[in-house]
Amino acid sequence: MNPWSLFFSVILVLWITLGSWLYTCQYMQLCTNLNTHSPVSDAQGHSPDPKEKKTEPAEGFTVRYKDQTVYKMNHFLNYKKGDSLPQQVEDQESLLTTVKSYLDKNPSQSLTIFGYFQPEEEDSMMGWKRALYFQNLLRAQGAKSEQVRLSTYGKKLESDEEGFLKNGLLMAIQDIESPTPDDSTSKEEEEKPAENAKANVSEFTEAELKLIRQKHLINFPYRVSHVRPSPEDQAFLDLVARYLKSKPEIKVLLVGHTDNTGDDEKNIKLGLQRANFVADILERQGISKNRITTRSEGAKQPLYNNDTESNRQKNRRVEITLQS
Repeated sequence: MNPWSLFFSVILVLWITLGSWLYTCQYMQLCTNLNTHSPVSDAQGHSPDPKEKKTEPAEGFTVRYKDQTVYKMNHFLNYKKGDSLPQQVEDQESLLTTVKSYLDKNPSQSLTIFGYFQPEEEDSMMGWKRALYFQNLLRAQGAKSEQVRLSTYGKKLESDEEGFLKNGLLMAIQDIESPTPDDSTSKEEEEKPAENAKANVSEFTEAELKLIRQKHLINFPYRVSHVRPSPEDQAFLDLVARYLKSKPEIKVLLVGHTDNTGDDEKNIKLGLQRANFVADILERQGISKNRITTRSEGAKQPLYNNDTESNRQKNRRVEITLQS
């Protein structure tokens, strides 16, 4: 056989072999993998990719009741320094809906929202405000006030690459502790309204008790005696009302103040109107008038010099103080 005939014969054999393999193995998928070290296929015949790595679920913000996970995000709640609003919470609505639904189904449990803050942050109430933001959102969805409690702690928060404070909030669900029955309590006392009930200290976190014991200020615009309370002010008034209902021996003092604009008589009257306005809010929440004292100092006790509009704004206020 001449060399050219041999060459073309070899080429023909290779061509037929390659064509047969392509048709049988690649097109019809009839070839069997004889590699004994190849991964075992699953029930659907899909072999796992040897390059594919198993990944653990990403860490993130989690709401738990004991060992049960109620809700989990794939990221933490991060904050700018000095800001009470979290950054980019895409699944916030899902978080609120899930937690609200859980609390509705478990009335004997409550959610505590822990707001963290950096000790060097200028606003010492920043942790409280971070927790309060989510409390207000849950209440707007209809969550019961007794099932959503606040707490706050100062701690060193790590910063991410963009400078945001990491993990500035924690939510935990626990059982609501019931007060121990007192065998000496008469039936008549048991039937008294909630305002006259004995206090259950477990109803309040240490942060709430600390806040209640401090003097709280509600500021007012110029020459105005009625104002829509800010979310922080409303949350404090709600807390005060709940505390007063559980502590019948405690009373509240409301003192109205003004800036130094106008004459003394008008300022005394305006300060009293402001104090009475706050008293009305507490009365609508079930606090008896005889437990609320109102008075006015007018412009007599400024917190700041009345030399700038900013300072005058801070002096227009009602001071709220609890008294035994």
